[in-house]
Amino acid sequence: MLEKSLINTDNIKYLKHRFKELDENVEKSYDYINELYPLFRDALSYIFIDFRDYIDPNSFVPYRVKNRSSLNTKMENAKKALILDVASNPNYTKEEIEKKFSKMNDKLMQDIFGATLVLFTDNRIKQYCETSANPKIQILCQQLKKVEHYLNSENELGVYTSPFSLKEPLSYIDITDTFIDDFDLNPNTPTKVPPLNISDIKTWKDYYTQLVSLLTLLTNISTPCNFSSDGKEHKYCVGQIKFPFLKLLQFEDFSKYSPSDAIKNLLTIAQKNYDGCFIPFDEQLDYALKAQADISKTDKYNTDLLPNDLLKCKLHLRYLKENLEKLSNDRL
Repeated sequence: MLEKSLINTDNIKYLKHRFKELDENVEKSYDYINELYPLFRDALSYIFIDFRDYIDPNSFVPYRVKNRSSLNTKMENAKKALILDVASNPNYTKEEIEKKFSKMNDKLMQDIFGATLVLFTDNRIKQYCETSANPKIQILCQQLKKVEHYLNSENELGVYTSPFSLKEPLSYIDITDTFIDDFDLNPNTPTKVPPLNISDIKTWKDYYTQLVSLLTLLTNISTPCNFSSDGKEHKYCVGQIKFPFLKLLQFEDFSKYSPSDAIKNLLTIAQKNYDGCFIPFDEQLDYALKAQADISKTDKYNTDLLPNDLLKCKLHLRYLKENLEKLSNDRL
């Protein structure tokens, strides 16, 4: 038989007591997960190997454990929702509150002791899709062709051969065909972008121009998804791929540093990125557009980047370029 209903204030007091125990358990669990991380890594590696063996040998995977700040946000939102529910229903019994609390606790523990495995395939089906009668496939094919045109523009050094003349500089690339999702866009999002040119950036204006272009295309090729694991509303799934930073030892700008300084810079950048949050590209684009608008009002916008800033900006752009290359045909 259910206990006699508690009064509203008693319910809230009881819930706050349980929240204190929850905080302690989460703290212990998050410390414990550091010991289990090798187990997560090995388990996901086995899944990945099987996927490559049986599904697609060209697949690649970023895996990650729940970020602490995201977990804290989710936990606070869950607490507020449960308190509001209990406060608005004074007839809840202690058993009913405990069931709701246990359900919330299970979801949080699932986040702590779970890991996200995202499998991307480096498929080569564009030629098949070009002959498809499916109009959605054709739209995706047009999007892919435009993205490839943009990526190739760096190799072509921004040069376009006109049928009526010799070589003319390619000033802008129309990317209208890449906007295929029915979402409200930031009005400052460009529909024409300059050719990709990471090597020659010199000023903050150069950096932000290339940054906004890359993030616009990365947003457009992202897979629509309203699933949320952090309490926010998302339009697109998180699809970022970690950049293999050891490749950067061959990056031209590292030659300017002594070996010890180069390694120090490499480790700093790698740690910052590997431990950072994965954020949907549309959110990154909104932030980049705001940052560009703010800095464009200052003298800094047209000044040359300092050597360390230049290095970080180029690395960031190369990271985004690699993401664009690998994710460009994911939706196909």
